[in-house]
Parts: sequence; structure tokens; C-alpha cells
Amino acid sequence: MPDVDPSKALALFRAAIPYDTIAQQLDCTVDEARDAVQVAIAASPVALDQTASRILELERLDALHRAMWKKAINGDVAATDRVMRLIELRQRLLGEPNRVKDAITDAFEDTLKELKTEGADAALIASCRQVARQIDHAVANGTSLEATKALYLLPHLWNGLRELGATPAARAALNASVPAPTDPPSGESTSDEGGPVDLGSFKDRRRRGGAAG
Repeated sequence: MPDVDPSKALALFRAAIPYDTIAQQLDCTVDEARDAVQVAIAASPVALDQTASRILELERLDALHRAMWKKAINGDVAATDRVMRLIELRQRLLGEPNRVKDAITDAFEDTLKELKTEGADAALIASCRQVARQIDHAVANGTSLEATKALYLLPHLWNGLRELGATPAARAALNASVPAPTDPPSGESTSDEGGPVDLGSFKDRRRRGGAAG
């Protein structure tokens, strides 16, 4: 069986043709078709510091650009408009920041490890975790607009973290209200160092503060 031509495999994949159909058309296995596409993506001239999915989108834009270019330079107004739109889309895609998968979810889980939580906190923790996952999913998989809209959920996550005593302001409030173990009751507050935050004490002090208000 002859080697699969990566450029042919990529041309088919760029047209949104599934791997099994590519394999049939190129007389190869599905794995060979997939490998050929990956080889072509890696060798792409637009592959500088780009993710595989972004490279593919750039390749598609370039293919459309080439298809419309001759008409555009020959004076076709509609083709010229399409070419200009493709240029804008390409510039936007190249200017888009790299997306980090699961960054907020991973950070939330790291934060959770530093807290002393109770069974009664399960709903709040699950809510925070779901918000973090929703943001990460939109950032990793959505359009730029969808990723930006997802970031509007961050205040909800911050509110949850505040209730858990996991923000700098919440820790400062806790430390200001708790004397150090070796201090007399009127002594100075503790520093923001040491072991995990005592979430139960934090919530008790918040309730007493609210009742006093």
C-alpha cells in the first residue's frame, strides 16, 4: 500500500470530511488517515506557536482566501468583500490568546485542599466547582465571545470562595478576629500564615458579626 499523502488527507479533513471517509478515499486505514492529517498540520506554514485546532481553522481560512482571491483581484465586488472578511477573521484568530484548559478548575481544587470544610459545605463547594468547570469549558472550546461571556461568571465563583474563607479579604477578616494562641484576649491578631483556614470558626465569626450589625 502506498504512503498516504498528508496534503491530500489535510485537504479532505479541512473540508470537514470524517476520518473513515478520508481513509476510504485515500485507500488507507483510519489510523493512517489520522496520522497523515497530524503530519500535515505539524508541517503547516501557519503552525508557529499555534494549537492544532487553530492551525486547522487558519488552514481553512487560507483555502477560502485562495478560492476567492482571483475573483477579487479581477474586480468582483462580492469576492473582494469576502476576502476582506477572511483577512479580518484570520487576524482575529492569530491575535487570540492561547487557551489554557482547566486552569480555574485546577486552581479551585488546589484552594479546596487548603481549607477545612464540613459536610454542610458540600452544596457550596459543588456550586463553585460547577462554575469553574463552566468557565474552563467555554474558554477551552468556545468562540472568543463565548469565552469572554463565561468570564462574567467569575464574581459568582469569588462569592463562593469568600463564603469558604478562601479569598485574601476573607482570610484577613478571620485573622483580625482571632487572637494568636499565645496572646491574651486583647492581644494582636494572627498573621496570614500557618495551617489550613479553620472554616468553622470563620463562619461562626461571620454569623456573630452579622447578628451584631
